[in-house]
Order: sequence, then structure tokens, then C-alpha cells
Amino acid sequence: MVNTYIFTTIISDLLAVVVNYGAGAAMVGAAAVPGLLKICKTKTEDKDNLSGRFLWLLALTLYAYFALTLTLFNRNFGQFDNSEMDLTFFQMSVLFPQLTLIHLAENFILTLPLGFLLPQGFKTFRKPYFGAVSGFVMSLVIETIQYFTGLGNFELDDIIMNTLGAIVGYLFFIYISKWIGNDKKQRVK
Repeated sequence: MVNTYIFTTIISDLLAVVVNYGAGAAMVGAAAVPGLLKICKTKTEDKDNLSGRFLWLLALTLYAYFALTLTLFNRNFGQFDNSEMDLTFFQMSVLFPQLTLIHLAENFILTLPLGFLLPQGFKTFRKPYFGAVSGFVMSLVIETIQYFTGLGNFELDDIIMNTLGAIVGYLFFIYISKWIGNDKKQRVK
């Protein structure tokens, strides 16, 4: 019963994001198309794969839009009282165990695409530690902005789960890359 509640809450929260911010994402995507096309034509490593590079940049742009909207743009300045930072792990778990699991899972899911998308476009991010670093840095920047603007709370849970999400996204990228590489090798034989 608890697992069903947690799972359905996470899915409904994700769907609500798409429904509530989908129109904005469509506008951001449409507005970004000319610039992304120009970037693809001038700065691509593989001149023969412009469409792949374009789709990657579009996905990264839309991901950034959704992540920033969820964590910063859909809130009001001073909405949260930030008199102190929450540097304890699982602080809410005693009072609200279901909400804690939902909160942790959603923060984990937030950076999965980051860990997957960055290594696709930048060779630097294909090194193992960059999956962790990218999630950590993104989370730390967002948490710091939330803390100083009152747009959210600075929580250690968020940083840890965002970092883990980026690592798992990176591992997924590695797995898919090896799978595609093995598939190409088999087709060549």
C-alpha cells in the first residue's frame, strides 16, 4: 500500500510538471531552434550528424528549462524561511516517512537526464567522476540560490540525491554506449 502511494505520487508529480510546464517547454524549444541549428552547423565534432547534435542540444535545453522551472522559476522570492541550512540526512523521515521517500526519489530523478545528456555532447563528461561532479555542482548551485533568495530550502538530502541521480544517469549512458557499440560490431561482422 505504501509503495503504491509513493509510486503513484511520483508519477503524478512528474505528469503534473509536463502538463503545467509543457507549453513553456514548447515555447523554449521553438525559440531555441534557430540558435541550436546554428550551433550544430558550426561547432559539431561530426559534421555528418547535424540532426543528432540538434536533437541533443534541444533535449539539453528542454531539460534545463524543466529543472530550473521546478527548482527556481515556479516559486516566489522569500517564499521559504531560510534561517538555517538543513545539513541532516533523512531529517523528515521520522515525521513523514512517505513524503521523505517521495522527496528523495524526485530529487534523484531530477538529475538522471543530466548524467545521461552531458556525456553525449561533451567528451570531458565521459570521464567517470564527471557524472558525480555535474550532479553535485548543479545541485549545490540550485540549493545555494534557493537559500539566498528564499526560493527553497538548502537541504543536504537534495544534494546527495541529485548527485546519485547524475551518477546513475551517467552509468546508463555508459551502458547504452557499450550496447550500441557492441551492436555496431556485430553488424559489421
